[in-house]
Amino acid sequence: MKKVATYDVEHERLTVPYDLMAYAVSQKRFREVQVLLACKFLFNAYFHKSSTDRVAESLGVHQRTVRNHLNWLRDRNLIGYDGRSGVYFNRGFKYLRGQLKHRVSRSCGYHLKFKNLKHFKEFAIGCAYNDLIISQKIKRWQEKNKNQNWEGAKKGNPYQTRFTKRGFYPVANKAFAKIYDVSKATASRYRKMASNAGFIKLKEDLSECKVSFRSKKDRDMHRRYSEVPLIYRNGRFYEQGVTHVRCKLTPIYF
Repeated sequence: MKKVATYDVEHERLTVPYDLMAYAVSQKRFREVQVLLACKFLFNAYFHKSSTDRVAESLGVHQRTVRNHLNWLRDRNLIGYDGRSGVYFNRGFKYLRGQLKHRVSRSCGYHLKFKNLKHFKEFAIGCAYNDLIISQKIKRWQEKNKNQNWEGAKKGNPYQTRFTKRGFYPVANKAFAKIYDVSKATASRYRKMASNAGFIKLKEDLSECKVSFRSKKDRDMHRRYSEVPLIYRNGRFYEQGVTHVRCKLTPIYF
């Protein structure tokens, strides 16, 4: 029987500010932020450097990897350290948001459970997609209610439940890549990772291609010069529109 590791966790769930997830996605610093959160999960305020083996075990990585990332966090003052005693100090989320200086459109957070910490990369990507979806919801509401002056929607602080309702919204890889400064291929890979982890759900927009191809050359020419991607499914060609995304994560507004 496989032995299951057990951890003495200080917090089973944390409300993580979206600033940290946006920083991890745009700067590609998933592992560093993951180690930072692991320290906050496992230790309340401070811990000795000899306890980094618990962090490594909880994340399934080598202890040397954890120490390298802790050094990176120390250099940026994201975690405190006393060289004489060898003790690390956890920073508060308010302090971390100020240190990162990463501007986000909304002041909100997401509940992260300790059991999902190993999938932090997928979790952060799911939060990033949800932020883009909320932006679409606010924009649609403003267009629908042009005559109403609601400052909450303009400032990006939608405390009303109308913006927490889940639904499918179109999010193109090109838009995600431009906002978070990644390539389209990376954006496509990120979306698939978050979907496989269960944080988002995808719905493809496919319409049957009405063009008949006489040869393989005609089909390749259409794929090369057409603005709409062409895919082959179940013996037929389909034109692929923008994939619709529904996020299963709910933001907590500060």
